[in-house]
Amino acid sequence: RIGQLVDFMLSRFVCMLGQVLSGQGLAVVVNKYLGAAKNAAMTVSTTVSTNIMTMSGAVAGAFMPAITNAAGAGDLRKMREYAYRTCLLSTLMVLVVAIPLSFEIDSVLKLWLVTPPDGTAGLCLCVLATAVVERLSDGHWMTIFALGNIRKFQMGESVTFFGAFFLGWILVASGAGVLGAGLAVLIGRSANVLVKLWFGRGLAGLSVRTWCRRAFLPTVILSCGSLAAGAVPRVLMAESVS
Repeated sequence: RIGQLVDFMLSRFVCMLGQVLSGQGLAVVVNKYLGAAKNAAMTVSTTVSTNIMTMSGAVAGAFMPAITNAAGAGDLRKMREYAYRTCLLSTLMVLVVAIPLSFEIDSVLKLWLVTPPDGTAGLCLCVLATAVVERLSDGHWMTIFALGNIRKFQMGESVTFFGAFFLGWILVASGAGVLGAGLAVLIGRSANVLVKLWFGRGLAGLSVRTWCRRAFLPTVILSCGSLAAGAVPRVLMAESVS
């Protein structure tokens, strides 16, 4: 039993270490290569990401007990149903904020900070896209954790987190600027979704095809429709936050 607990602890530690490195580690890289002014843009984007993820996380957290109870009762059909619903609803909660904010990010930053650091708008857009991508697979990690077999899954996630850090380091060092760090995180989180889909299918029987039909495609359709509708007032009206 002690061996099982140690195995669980180490897998979680490595995964969380990678997650911290892909966030705070990239902030150190940006500070080293681009200076404190650019690092301020990272701080602002992190604040935006934290607030959005906290709101959408409330929806995902509401499903966690239901998924865990269904798994404990052996009702795998209900567990999978809750997982697909979690993926869709938590993503929609992000879109409620992310889509309007993406259109007015420059105005909002000026209203908030008066003189935002250079590159903040582009970095915030990467953060918004990352938030949407991350929530697309919320139900998968909850289901895997509910079943308790997480070691290989956590190792797979660790690879994407460490990969995002090193990719960001390479992009920033090669002259991509602070936006390179944002793109690296977005790519890393997208790869992390693929990891969750892979292990969700193998460990929990979550169908990728059903996920596409129940979560991914509705998100794409709603996003495209909302973006198209949001583009109309930008074309017809003058820019203003009043």
